Amino acid sequence: MQFTLASLSLLGLASAAPTFTTRGISTSPTFNLMYTPDGNAPAPVDALNSGTWYLAASNGHAVLTSFSSRGLLYKFGSDPRIAQAAVSLTITPGGTATVPDGQPLAFENNNGTVPVDIQLNDSGIPTLWHDGGRFQACRGEGEDIFLSYVQPGQRFLAACAAVELRSVCSEHGVGEEMKGKLGKIVDVACVRISN
Repeated sequence: MQFTLASLSLLGLASAAPTFTTRGISTSPTFNLMYTPDGNAPAPVDALNSGTWYLAASNGHAVLTSFSSRGLLYKFGSDPRIAQAAVSLTITPGGTATVPDGQPLAFENNNGTVPVDIQLNDSGIPTLWHDGGRFQACRGEGEDIFLSYVQPGQRFLAACAAVELRSVCSEHGVGEEMKGKLGKIVDVACVRISN
């Protein structure tokens, strides 16, 4: 996975986000995907320059949203996939050899894209991974900031921010069986944080 400026912001999470303290890497059956700002988001998505952002499903798209409405995710299957409740993360790569199409990732009622996984980046931080590519956050037609995929060899779009989504252990765990789950839940590497 390519080392980006977004990775640098994750390395300094404790100082960049004073409301959280990193407590080390662990495993969990449920997790959240968190983005901590690095201050380099362009004007269309400059809201990403502050606060803490989480991946969630909204109107069928994968969006970044505030802490209070984050989505509880899980990994399932032997060929890894990521889901929220009964909808799977679907990535449809597109564009040219050097320019991505900027289409949002989707949460759909299907088996999702294979492989989508949580893997350790070059700095040993568990992050969202798909086929060696990267992710960018772009402004939708409304207020939503959606997640888009950038294939290896493609550049980021000028109006979008490069983001690296870190796997954060859920405080809630699985509890009773998740309603609508799509398959056997597999533990993932995640970072434990506390307020």
